[in-house]
Amino acid sequence: SFARLAGVIVEDPADPAYSSERHPRLNIPVVAEYLTQQMNIPLVFGGRIPSLELIYRIRQKEIQEIHPKTPSEFQMASRVEILDLRKLPMQRERRMLPPQLISKMERVLSQNGRTVLVVPRKGFFTLAACSRCREVLACPQCGTPLSHSAERRKLRCAHCAFALPDNPICPKCHSGSIQFRGVGAERIVQWLTRDVAQSNILRLDRDVAPRGTDIGKLLAPFQNGESNVLVCTPFVLRSIEARSITLMAFLAADYYLRQVDYHAEDIFYRLLVESSDLIMSENGEMVLQSYMPDHPFYLSLGEETGEPFRDRALADREKLGYPPYLHIYVLTFQGKAEKSVADCAKRVADQTKKSDEKSRWVVLGPIPAHLAKKRGMYRYQILIKGSDVEPMAERLKEVLRKNLSRNIQCAVDLDPPRMQ
Repeated sequence: SFARLAGVIVEDPADPAYSSERHPRLNIPVVAEYLTQQMNIPLVFGGRIPSLELIYRIRQKEIQEIHPKTPSEFQMASRVEILDLRKLPMQRERRMLPPQLISKMERVLSQNGRTVLVVPRKGFFTLAACSRCREVLACPQCGTPLSHSAERRKLRCAHCAFALPDNPICPKCHSGSIQFRGVGAERIVQWLTRDVAQSNILRLDRDVAPRGTDIGKLLAPFQNGESNVLVCTPFVLRSIEARSITLMAFLAADYYLRQVDYHAEDIFYRLLVESSDLIMSENGEMVLQSYMPDHPFYLSLGEETGEPFRDRALADREKLGYPPYLHIYVLTFQGKAEKSVADCAKRVADQTKKSDEKSRWVVLGPIPAHLAKKRGMYRYQILIKGSDVEPMAERLKEVLRKNLSRNIQCAVDLDPPRMQ
């Protein structure tokens, strides 16, 4: 019973795990805030680094910051190095492990230190394409390019169970001349085994550690010193002991900034600050490898506080009309017949615009979603920006009631923590 509830604590409220992708599409921090307001009890948002949305509310004095000091940001600023990959005289893919980084690793390993290399993608290759007709091999259910796992000897979809053997035939010209490209965690391990003789490598990604796995148990060889190099994807970082790493390198840092999501910079910034807590207080170092080292995001990392980054990022959001300055509704339509989905989304967009001519809401779309097809379902999206949430909610209910059918589903998200 909630009757005797004294307060609510939500740890890391920006975590996407708090948002349900099933109906009802609840966002737990929003629900917690509504509940505590109704019951007149305190709500505490916990976490090392607040999101931009929370920073805005702190500055507006809507909420109080209990511990405003963030020493991790100063520590990160003093340790981070941006490694420019643009002019290295080597094949583009091999630039993921440039001589400068290999040299740093050898120095660290010679001193019995430990290295973490963060790779954005699992697998060996991240793309397979026909060398004759240039057709990219993609999942027929999701439309996304297939990645290659040398360990499992398969080409696989990242979103469903579809897989092909690793000697496929081109579906367009029926040629067997398939070229593999891109760099995943498995390929990095192969290069390290060859190039860094003193390395004892542990690899951890979702192939090695599916959801529900005890990550701490799998990390034990690295934590107790049996392994001195960890190659991992970002989800592993939260399980590493603090102050235990000498060198941490994000091998493809630009990947995180190029996500189709206005949260991308904020997410990456918080990941970097939290990761800096893992680096040893003395002689610890963080390397970010980039093809765009002059990006404003990287330039702001040299500051002793996060305020320059936050000031610029919030100014960009205000200019473009994104939360926390305006609210956004994201409507995602999906169904098995693409034309029907597109037509339904267009009707909803047109009728919403017509019913809302006098307000300041802006209706954008519809367009195919970033993941335009998922598990056999075509996906289209409408994005609606504005300030008065409840009147628009009522209009959307009416418009959707008139236009949706059994064959077309629509998910409505208000200020989603991730754009999908």
